[in-house]
Amino acid sequence: MTVTVHVPDELARRLADEAAQRGKGVDEVASEILAAGLPPLGPQRPEAQRLSFIGVGASDAGGDAGTDADGLGRVRGTLGGIESGQTSWDGVCMACADALSITGAGIILLAGGEDRTSLGISDEIEGVIEEAQFTLGEGPCVDAARSAVPVHAPDLAGPGQTLWPTFSARAVDVGVAAIFALPLQVGSAQVGAMNLYRDRPGPLSHEQLATALAMADLVTHTILALQANAPAEALAAGLADVPFRAAVHQATGRISAQLGVGVAEALVRLRAFAYAQDRPIDEVAALVATGKLRFDHEPG
Repeated sequence: MTVTVHVPDELARRLADEAAQRGKGVDEVASEILAAGLPPLGPQRPEAQRLSFIGVGASDAGGDAGTDADGLGRVRGTLGGIESGQTSWDGVCMACADALSITGAGIILLAGGEDRTSLGISDEIEGVIEEAQFTLGEGPCVDAARSAVPVHAPDLAGPGQTLWPTFSARAVDVGVAAIFALPLQVGSAQVGAMNLYRDRPGPLSHEQLATALAMADLVTHTILALQANAPAEALAAGLADVPFRAAVHQATGRISAQLGVGVAEALVRLRAFAYAQDRPIDEVAALVATGKLRFDHEPG
């Protein structure tokens, strides 16, 4: 199965021109853009494998069977307004959910390896989903980003569901019945993951899955194309307002120093404390970053 993806014309041209100027392939240039131009989104996972989305490829040619062409067209149009500020990433997520006839969608970016930040959400429940995944360090987007393959949980409350027990309980509590995640990746350039959820159980149809995979590819190429001409060490206009959880990074550094442990272990400790206290991780991180909470004695 081959799915054709249309990146907005200007953005596609930029990415292609940049590749031509460097005398390299688009995939290779995409990796370089992430490594040099998007420092908050890296570093890239060394074990990342080239991904073809289970046989779904991308090109810049015309329509294709198996997908919702009208839905993809609406998403493409929404993405076209990102750079100019005519639309937001939340609007992109709402367009994706509407085109797929699902309840909600969200986009998570990689930030510092294991850390992630939200690029956009379609609704408040999607916000809860993304916050839970970041706080707990588990969930469909976490797995999709780690494995570079789509993740499907069509019945989150079903008797056979053993994935992400803590995350699943939280998601079911807010009305999520089925959840899916797709990696955002071009070649070895790993950007993040797209989350999709529904308030009733059941798998995605063949057309929904094909369309969702094409949307994920479209979002990935758009992010990279936006960043292609941005100055080094700076974010493009369409990405500049993304919150990269600076307090969490500061807090993990402080906890690492206080406990004499690595940064990864410090993040685990921060997440565990936030979960135990039933508080948002950003709130706890802010207390640590400002010195109001320390981990070198038993935090209360």
